[in-house]
Amino acid sequence: MNTNSISGNHEITPGSRPVNFAVLTGSIMAGQALGAASFVGFWGLALGVPFHKLLVPFLSLLPCGLVVSPLLYWARLARKRSRARAIRFGTAMFFYQSAFTIGLGFGAIKAGVLSPADADDLLFVLLFSVFGAVIAYFVERQVFGATRPGRSNGDTATKIEAGNNEGASGLR
Repeated sequence: MNTNSISGNHEITPGSRPVNFAVLTGSIMAGQALGAASFVGFWGLALGVPFHKLLVPFLSLLPCGLVVSPLLYWARLARKRSRARAIRFGTAMFFYQSAFTIGLGFGAIKAGVLSPADADDLLFVLLFSVFGAVIAYFVERQVFGATRPGRSNGDTATKIEAGNNEGASGLR
């Protein structure tokens, strides 16, 4: 039995670092708090909402970080398998966008910016979370250079170059 899998140590690939779940969650939550504060603060100023009414919208956006951090950690564990990583990342973005929309709607209703009758339009926004997840999947695949199984980018480039060289020598 491999002791690395028991102790939680994961194999390190060149250019990557191990990720501690607690550190990842802490950094995501810090970023989420900063982003939520700036987002709520900006819209609070723009819409003229009093400061004391902005606490509930801010607090309703904080759990989004708790939703996405385990999913991003799960995606990070598949860093050697680009397709699985892209699928997991797309799934994480779907749940993050859905949680953000729900938190935003709840906070807007509590702040008095949105009426409960108008909150039905947020269901339409949740539909776009699916499109956002698909876009996140394809971006992840492009950024990390995912290829078809059994091939690497170097193999494809070598075959193309070989084809060009053979074709050029045949014309002489």
